[in-house]
This record gives sequence, C-alpha cells and structure tokens, in this order.
Amino acid sequence: MTFLSSINSIFSKKVVDEQLPEKNAEKLKEVMLKKSAHKVDGKALIIKGKEKLWLRLENFKTFGGPDLRVHLSQDMKLKESIELGKLKANRGNFNYEIPNETNLSQYKFVLIKCKTFNILFSYGKLND
Repeated sequence: MTFLSSINSIFSKKVVDEQLPEKNAEKLKEVMLKKSAHKVDGKALIIKGKEKLWLRLENFKTFGGPDLRVHLSQDMKLKESIELGKLKANRGNFNYEIPNETNLSQYKFVLIKCKTFNILFSYGKLND
C-alpha cells in the first residue's frame, strides 16, 4: 500500500448496506463496539443461520483507515484469531461468514485492526 493510498483511505467515506444473510437467522450474541485508537459507533452480532454462522456489523461508523481487518480473537493481541476479511466500508451494515469449524466459545473478542500499522481501531467483548 502506498503512502498516498493510505492517506486517501483515511478521508474517504464508503457506505455498504447489506441485508441480513438469512431472514430467519437467530441472533446468538450482540455487543457494542468500543473505541481503541479511533472513535467507533455500532455493534457486532453473531448470527446463526440454517447452516452458517456470520459476524454482522450494524450501524457501523468509524474514521477511515488503511487495510482494516475484521477478526474473531481469543485475546486483544490476535495471538489466536480468525481473520474474517477486510473491513467492507467505514459506514453501514455488513456480514462476514464465520468458518463452519469455528468453536465460538473459544473466541472472546471481535477486533477491527489496521494491518499496515498494527493499530487496534475497535473491539467488542463477546462475553459482555
């Protein structure tokens, strides 16, 4: 990632508004996201469908940043974590599929982290 593209990603406002992945999906957990390095609004939900699990970010809003990634993690340092993908936007509602073999009881946190600069933007504690 170049310096110019990093600066551009900070000031851009990208909005994504995905629907729930399944109409009759069951909400297993819901946590408010908390500020770490940057102000964040919104919540993270763990949703169970007929055959799949998802992490959903709802009413999400944050300052843009380069190379932001979404993780389920056993701790705040990503020692044992699953990267679910790049942050799709810095505003909106969006879904990330959780791998089928994931034992959710092992993962205590949802983390949004800048991979380029190794900065934690936001977190949610799934046990709250």
